[in-house]
Amino acid sequence: MIVATTGTRLKILNLLQKKGDSSVSQLSKYLDLASATVRRHLDVLLRDHLVDYHQVRKSLGRPEYAYTLTEEGHEVLPKHYQDLLYSVLSELSELTQDDTNGHDGKELSNLLFLKMAKRATRSMAEEGYQARLSALIEILAQRDFLPEVETLDHKIRIHLHNCPFRSVAQSQEVICVFDKTLISNMLQVTVEHESCIRKGDH
Repeated sequence: MIVATTGTRLKILNLLQKKGDSSVSQLSKYLDLASATVRRHLDVLLRDHLVDYHQVRKSLGRPEYAYTLTEEGHEVLPKHYQDLLYSVLSELSELTQDDTNGHDGKELSNLLFLKMAKRATRSMAEEGYQARLSALIEILAQRDFLPEVETLDHKIRIHLHNCPFRSVAQSQEVICVFDKTLISNMLQVTVEHESCIRKGDH
């Protein structure tokens, strides 16, 4: 089933994807809307199986509920399965006999995603760091990873709030080679993968 979601309901889905489990009061604050208005939109999203909820334990007062995206809700947000298929087939058609000789399927899959990432970053190799970082964020945004950069002491953390290949990545770990290599190649640094939806992380 494909559900067309726009306006406030789309904003709610995006917030739940970015912030994680959120209560009505939290969503009301984020959206600057009355709680009753948010509840009406959540009722529609619940009906369409795009969100679910669970009770949050509180020591005092009335019980509160936190809302979260379902897998259907995640799939309503931007995905690029067609682009993924096209890129994989394009790289596959260019593999030589030397590329494939002596490699099993897992190794070849890894090679394909390495090549895809390298192709995406090839034109920026000679640019300065800030230019490469800006270009990286633009590339990630264009591919609907919804990137957000956090500056730390001598490091940066890049949050990717959307996986455009989510349902495939859930069962195929090799998918994560693409964005990790893309970031590493573009910034010319070693990348540490801190969290991943495949491991149950938000």
